[in-house]
Amino acid sequence: MTGMLNTFEIFIFNQYSEVPCGSTLCGQVVLDCSEDMEVNEISVHFYGRCRVELFDHRVCTISLIDVHGSALASFLVNETFMHEVALCFSPDEPVELSSTTTPPTKILSKGMHVFDFNVNVSHNLPASFDGEFGYTRYFMRAQVQCPRGIEYNTRDFKVIPVVDLNCLSDIECHVEEQTEAEIYTFFKSIGSYRAKMSLYKRGYVPGDVLYVQLEIHNDTIKHITRAVLKLKMVTTYRTKHQFRQTENVLCTSKLSPIDAGYTFHGCDRNLRIPKEAPVSNEYTYRYINVEYFVELFMQPSLLSLDRLKLCAKIEVGTVPINAERLTASLILREPPPKYDDLLPRYEDAINYLLCNSDHSDESQDNSACSSDRNSLQEEDNDNKEFSRNDTILVENEDRAR
Repeated sequence: MTGMLNTFEIFIFNQYSEVPCGSTLCGQVVLDCSEDMEVNEISVHFYGRCRVELFDHRVCTISLIDVHGSALASFLVNETFMHEVALCFSPDEPVELSSTTTPPTKILSKGMHVFDFNVNVSHNLPASFDGEFGYTRYFMRAQVQCPRGIEYNTRDFKVIPVVDLNCLSDIECHVEEQTEAEIYTFFKSIGSYRAKMSLYKRGYVPGDVLYVQLEIHNDTIKHITRAVLKLKMVTTYRTKHQFRQTENVLCTSKLSPIDAGYTFHGCDRNLRIPKEAPVSNEYTYRYINVEYFVELFMQPSLLSLDRLKLCAKIEVGTVPINAERLTASLILREPPPKYDDLLPRYEDAINYLLCNSDHSDESQDNSACSSDRNSLQEEDNDNKEFSRNDTILVENEDRAR
């Protein structure tokens, strides 16, 4: 069949070849035949596979073939959990086949042919993921089957999870972590420092900025030369009897040094969840679990061996928290202010304003009168000065005569 197809392409209508769980994947298979050809069937097969391999090939010195099957099962998972078929083209009258009969065929004329396909993606499928020790991938394979052989083409697509944060419990609650550590130099205590880190909610979506409130007390004689905020993604790969974890720092924010005996108060806004970050629901990926942590790391001095780590776990989903639910949680956490006295009535407030306006008018009149008196006094002083000067001039003239 080689040379009979000038074009054999798969086009996916979903944006970026991504389909959310519970939605439909749609596309077309385009064929351009150089001549008339007999075709048994044109179909599209959809596959989903998960593989977890806990061997580190960078340090492993033996091949997987040399490992016993029972031992290999503890370190390797290879599973196919999706196999759907969409039939695009087949003969009009199906015939019951036997071992002696050949499959029915139909003539596909020369020229361009377009075949539509669609498949429903289940809502409980694991989402697409690629990691260091495992992956969950989806792909489709279009097949053109004819008496001369089978021609096929493949195309990858992604399954996006739908994790509604509003369905998780306590997702809008305030997150707060605090700790205290004693600092030693040569087995002698030089003081302690305390740290408190808080976030106003626990659930976020990709692209959100984290507002981290910090309060650090340095009650030692050493400066805190290094204080860093980190957003970390911890991935756990599991097989039948083993597991392995990896840590990836997505972004960091460096704080200014804290002098000895001082306290730092502030809100950091430099951490942002990447837009392509996978969600953190433990049921989204099969054999793979993703978690997110905000970590505060502090070191008293460059030569000190003491460290302080403070971690707060957060959740990352795809549907943000409802604004009304988040506002209600904030109102419940901040009670209304207490008033010692009752608020004044409307009439009392108006009378108070009128009295203040009368007093202000009187003060303005008094200031005007005082300014007039000052101006008159200045004029009298000027007249007295002129008369004194005239008297001195007359006396000088008399003496000259």
